[in-house]
Amino acid sequence: MNFDQLLYAEVLAQHNSMQKAADVLHISKSGLSITIHQLENELEVILFDKSSSGTKLTSEGRQLVSSISDILRF
Repeated sequence: MNFDQLLYAEVLAQHNSMQKAADVLHISKSGLSITIHQLENELEVILFDKSSSGTKLTSEGRQLVSSISDILRF
């Protein structure tokens, strides 16, 4: 797990859209998707439910993003 993965997960959670989050982060949508997928694989948990209506946090994702926000503030 690295800083970029944490930041990307937090931004994605804020925007509920891969494209919007990628735009905010100034990266490609595919780059964001790969980074989130790597984080999920590393943690062995699904953090986001991805559908045509958007990208929403799972219950595990909500717990992690709460902790991520605290970590990034420091």
